[in-house]
Amino acid sequence: MKRGKNNSIKRRKIKPTRHSVSGFLSYQQKPVPYESMLERNFVLYQIYQEQVVEIISQPITLPFKLEGRSYVYTPDYLVKYANKKPILVEVKPKIKWKKHWKEWKIKWKAAIKYCKQEGMTFHIWDESRILEEVICNITRFDSEIHAVVAKDALKGCYKYLAQHQPSTWGRLCDYLQKLGIGKEEADLTIKQGLANHYIKTDLREPLTDSTLLWKNNLGSLSIAQ
Repeated sequence: MKRGKNNSIKRRKIKPTRHSVSGFLSYQQKPVPYESMLERNFVLYQIYQEQVVEIISQPITLPFKLEGRSYVYTPDYLVKYANKKPILVEVKPKIKWKKHWKEWKIKWKAAIKYCKQEGMTFHIWDESRILEEVICNITRFDSEIHAVVAKDALKGCYKYLAQHQPSTWGRLCDYLQKLGIGKEEADLTIKQGLANHYIKTDLREPLTDSTLLWKNNLGSLSIAQ
């Protein structure tokens, strides 16, 4: 990504807050901080989008002027994709950004101008753009990312999907059980495969035995190969 000559590039460290949810999510073995539940859901949402390659929190500080006085604005995230322009993002509840639109639009104009110079686009993300169904599904398997499962089971998943995709969750479970893996561990293996991007599915649909699964050619697949 090119940098504008006159922009001061800074990153502000996120500190724990008493009045909101804050913490970190891991993406590609790097911590991505968030300062609210909405930001947490935004990061989770991006982590499980196929073409996302990098998520950077508070990536840049942009100068702007209002009534002759100088200010700076730090967008919440920069998201880079494999097949399209990066996006610079402000994450705000809809009720809040609508209430403060006139007050904040000057700093957002600075972000739009910067994005045009750097080949990016600027977005405001609120809860309407983060599908509740997707977050619910991710929550079901994201916590299993470090679960202890047999490496042969993960390899079995990937091998089966390479030959029979798309397969349903139920058929893949049946196959793993034929390899001597119990039903509970088979379900856990599939969840870990989804959490680690070895397996992909349509996260807009409920996760059931009929859920369609594919092998993921974009994830980090060293364990499953």
